[in-house]
Amino acid sequence: MTVKEILKSAILFTNNAPLLGLSTFCETSQIAPTPAQQADIDLYLKCFNFVYKEIASAYFPLLEKEEIKFEDNKFYIEELNKKLLNIKKIFIGRKKLKFFMFPDHIFCEADAASIVYSYLPNDFALDDEVNLFGGRVLAQVMAYGVAREYSFIVGNFADADVWECRFKQALEVSFSAKPICLLPKRRFF
Repeated sequence: MTVKEILKSAILFTNNAPLLGLSTFCETSQIAPTPAQQADIDLYLKCFNFVYKEIASAYFPLLEKEEIKFEDNKFYIEELNKKLLNIKKIFIGRKKLKFFMFPDHIFCEADAASIVYSYLPNDFALDDEVNLFGGRVLAQVMAYGVAREYSFIVGNFADADVWECRFKQALEVSFSAKPICLLPKRRFF
């Protein structure tokens, strides 16, 4: 699913349907957005990126594993491939290593190790494909969050409260949902 498809729902939720008739969202349209409309589209995109990062940092962390090398027992955070949010573990084989976090580096008594960490994703563009946390978050939930942010920014606080409630409830259901185990039918002989 693309960011643009999710934003279409958020635009409908916030009663901004004329944006959907523009060439940005409708392939058959020849109408280009005005500067004010483009500013609105950019605002929706910023809201999407904010909501995605909020979910990634508070609900469903995105994890990355890398092999790192320490120099004088230090590894500088800027050398990681992604933006570090939180370190889950540093290990060699099956042995977890003790480490200390500093503002710019990690201290660990090792030469090389594996690290598993959560990271903050990069910003998305309108046409980018988006991974909705392995299917744990529905596109509609993302649209609720975007509608919440947009409504709050433009000063429509009543609508922002409604979308906040729907967004949080849907995320709590997604977060607490347990897999369903289906048992085979019983047979009596």
